[in-house]
Amino acid sequence: MNVKIITILLVVLNIAFIARGEVQVATSHRYYYHLPFRESPYEAMVGIHEAKQNEAIQRNHFRFSYDKQGRVIEVAFMRNGKLVINTSHDNFFMLQSKIAIEYNGDKEQWSYYNFRNERITNGPVYKAEYTLDKKGNRVALSYYDERGQNIQSDWDVARYVWEKLENGVVKENRYNLKGEQVTIRPGFDFYEVRMTFDKNGYVS
Repeated sequence: MNVKIITILLVVLNIAFIARGEVQVATSHRYYYHLPFRESPYEAMVGIHEAKQNEAIQRNHFRFSYDKQGRVIEVAFMRNGKLVINTSHDNFFMLQSKIAIEYNGDKEQWSYYNFRNERITNGPVYKAEYTLDKKGNRVALSYYDERGQNIQSDWDVARYVWEKLENGVVKENRYNLKGEQVTIRPGFDFYEVRMTFDKNGYVS
């Protein structure tokens, strides 16, 4: 009886962890020397200048890890099999040594790590949380501190909102904690941005 109870508890706990998005299993990896420049966090996290593992490992590179559904669950800046300080700065949204990504229902959650694999913040942001539609497309992004409170990024953005229009156009608006619309980033006075993408997913 005790063995059955223990087994049931372990199964329940395992299901609970999976439901909370805490179990992330990498089934494949790909290696890239660079990331494409990005102006918006709407755009997918992808690499460029792909390399074979035995070639990439000898140089600074980004290792992309994927789950069985082909979703990115980790991006790590590495050399010789170890995390290193991210000196590339190819991309505004990948400045740390590692980003871990968890999927939980309609949420996609990012957390940040240094080269010692210690959890850190991205500026003031401890967690970035995307909201996804039924097709898995990003429709919003909010930032949170370590207490789970909604905060503003270094660009004064607390929340991004995206809407798909006709002909594949995506409209982006950004808001601060007061609900006021803010610019794309300091020094660039664009309040509403409309993006189109080519067949490779790059802004065209």
